Amino acid sequence: MTARALALGQAADFVAQVRWQFAHTMPEWPHEYTVQAWQPKRAAQFEAMCRAIAVHGVVESWPPPPEQPIYHHPYLVLGDHKYWAMGPHGDQDEPQDMTVINRVQVRLEGPAGQRLRGSSAAWIVRRDSDPRMGHIQHART
Repeated sequence: MTARALALGQAADFVAQVRWQFAHTMPEWPHEYTVQAWQPKRAAQFEAMCRAIAVHGVVESWPPPPEQPIYHHPYLVLGDHKYWAMGPHGDQDEPQDMTVINRVQVRLEGPAGQRLRGSSAAWIVRRDSDPRMGHIQHART
C-alpha cells in the first residue's frame, strides 16, 4: 500500500516523535538521521514523510559548489531543520524504498537578518556551522 504525502503539519509532528541519531561517521557534514527500521509501527508514516519531502521539497545538489555534486535530493525545511531522504541507491530511490531520513539544523533569515515566520515568507537557508553549504534562497507561495 502506498502512503500519501504527509501535510506539513503532520510532517512536523512526525519529526518531533521519532528518534534522531547524530551521524558520527560524517563529522565534516554534521547532521542527524532516523532509520525506518527503528520504528516499524510507523512504517506508513515514514513513507508518507519521504513523500512529503519529495512533494514539498526543493531539489538541491550535494555537496554544494565548489565540490562536484554526487546527489540531487529534494530538501524540505520544517522549523529550524532541513530534511532529505535516502534509500539504497541514494537519490535514485522512490519514496516507498527510502530507508533513512536525514536532517540538518538551519537558520531562517529574511532581509536585514530578520527571523522569518509564516508559510508565505521567502527565506534564505544558511548552514551556520559550515560555509560550504552557502546561501540558498527558497520562495514559498
